[in-house]
Amino acid sequence: MRPAELAPLFASVADLPGVGPKSADALTVLCGPRVLDLLWHRPLRFVDRRLRESLQGLQGGETVTLKLRLGAIQTPDRKGLPTRIPAMHRDGGVTLVFFNTKGPWLSQQFPSGEERLVSGKIERYRDGWQMVHPDLSLPLAKADALPTFEPVYPTRAGLAQHALRKAIEGALGRVPTLPEWQNETLKSQRGWPPFAEALGSLHSPQTSRARLAYDEILAGQVALAVLRRHRKRAKAPALPPSRRLVPQMLAALPFDMTGDQSQATALISAQIARAAQASTLLQGDVGTGKTLVAFAAMLQAVEAKHQAVLMAPTEILARQHAATLKALRGDLPVSIACLTGQDKGTARREILALIESGDSALIVGTHALFQEGIRFQRLGLAVIDEQHRFGVQQRLALSQKGQAPHLLLMSATPIPRTLVMTAYGDLELCEIREKPPGRLPIKTSVKPLNALDEVLRGVERILHRGAQVYWVCPLVEASEALPGVGDVTSRFEALRKAFGDQVGLIHGQMPSAEKEAAMANFKAGKTCLLVATTVIEVGVDVPSANTMIIENAERFGLAQMHQIRGRVGRGEEQGMCLLLYANPLSAMGKQRLAAMRASTDGFDLSEQDLKLRGGGEVLGTRQSGLPEMRIADYATDQTLMQTARRDAQLLLDKDPTLTSKRGQAIRTLLYLFSQDQVAPFLKVG
Repeated sequence: MRPAELAPLFASVADLPGVGPKSADALTVLCGPRVLDLLWHRPLRFVDRRLRESLQGLQGGETVTLKLRLGAIQTPDRKGLPTRIPAMHRDGGVTLVFFNTKGPWLSQQFPSGEERLVSGKIERYRDGWQMVHPDLSLPLAKADALPTFEPVYPTRAGLAQHALRKAIEGALGRVPTLPEWQNETLKSQRGWPPFAEALGSLHSPQTSRARLAYDEILAGQVALAVLRRHRKRAKAPALPPSRRLVPQMLAALPFDMTGDQSQATALISAQIARAAQASTLLQGDVGTGKTLVAFAAMLQAVEAKHQAVLMAPTEILARQHAATLKALRGDLPVSIACLTGQDKGTARREILALIESGDSALIVGTHALFQEGIRFQRLGLAVIDEQHRFGVQQRLALSQKGQAPHLLLMSATPIPRTLVMTAYGDLELCEIREKPPGRLPIKTSVKPLNALDEVLRGVERILHRGAQVYWVCPLVEASEALPGVGDVTSRFEALRKAFGDQVGLIHGQMPSAEKEAAMANFKAGKTCLLVATTVIEVGVDVPSANTMIIENAERFGLAQMHQIRGRVGRGEEQGMCLLLYANPLSAMGKQRLAAMRASTDGFDLSEQDLKLRGGGEVLGTRQSGLPEMRIADYATDQTLMQTARRDAQLLLDKDPTLTSKRGQAIRTLLYLFSQDQVAPFLKVG
């Protein structure tokens, strides 16, 4: 049960003062539904609001706060011209400029003849200084209300910065004093403040990020340690090696397994043959044949009179997997069922009956497979594709169906070995590096965004010959906090004007049904140019889509760019990938793009990505393949991760049920970082 003292943090954002229904909806979409979710929403940067005494040394383009005496408002004499307010600083004049300003607001905020603190971006105009739409205007008597450093947060349309800041300030006022869960010696050595103070500092330039990063890592490591202990005790069905179904399936294939596939198949076969629950992470680059290896393990379960399930992150991918398994099955007498959220009424009841009776030995589906009411006759193996899209909670829910079935997790985004034990310490690692012979490597080129006209002419030629194109952008909508960064909304509108109805759109904020429809239309050829966010990094095979364009590629990590690039080159033709970058390009950005051009090996790129991220640059997109973290960073916090791993092991050795004073505090920590799904396992010791 969640500790009572956490109630203020788990309350709805709608409970915060000044947050109405519309704001609550916008905050929920942006951050999450709880007060705690707001507190984890980190600033992108801080605006220096300190009073600037002199105009000397200004470069223009920076935000400054000045003491100004305001002149009379000068209303334009014709439409389209701005309203101006001349103002005087002790060092000279500054003109305040406003466009399309109506009503009494202007005279209220900038009263003529009054001396005020005015803050905004200053720039040269002709022979003087001007501020266009100042951010802030305060009477001198309210100087104390002027923030020293004002945070600027990632936001979305319909949610202004000031409203978001006010909501976060309200959330900070709800933070309770909590029992200390950190090792006091470590806390003292590092000079870490209490949790509440550290959480508040996350929204200031003097952040105590290291304390919070360690809190997050420790919560994860405790959860993994609990899972390891639970799985060692869990009795799973022993599934003897296949003597009939797997050999028959392999003999019917028109090709031979690669050496890596054969080794992976043998390793997993040995693991699931034991009565102890196997939990394996199968890593393989795009196109290395992980599905074939997983199918062999599933057939082994079927031959042992058990069921096997394969879970995918989307409905359309689940149906693709079902089609692939049926093709691999050939003439084998093995029934395959597919269950997704689209199955309703009689059809759904019939599928559920087949699963419960055991008449369907292999089942493919989405998260619908672990909902209440779905019963398996004898579940022996659960395979989870693109495992990082499913949290520990979902994996546990599935693993609790049946008698602790064996778990096989698949990832198409290789994770550096140095991180596997930290991120997936409860799993055995199995890798497939060798690609099937004959597969052509994807050709990757790089161009600046100012060559867009040339790129569009190339796209026109590709579409004219009947091929298909992906166009990926880093943002859903334009952001004032990230000016000049490409968004799918604007790019879709621009490409729709150029190419008409053959342009489709897909992004993560769309309802699931719309995303499924957009992907289905692209797969069917109803649309030929799909504008997308990274939501397509886990997607269906579209063999005729052989060109990938990644806009603002400098904002992506290597691992994720490689995963996105893997959407093309899946047919017989040469795959092409174009990386568009914005100038000026940083040294690290140049290194990442050069690495993408030079290598198509996901394992190699994942290691390079880790080294580059370790250099300290904050990437625009998290590294794919790893569980998402709110504060900590897998690259820069490796020392903290090693310390936390040892700390968690020692803690559970001494206090396996977390009932000591520190253990009880650690339970609170688990809830704060959404690791409380392991709490039921603590009851049994």
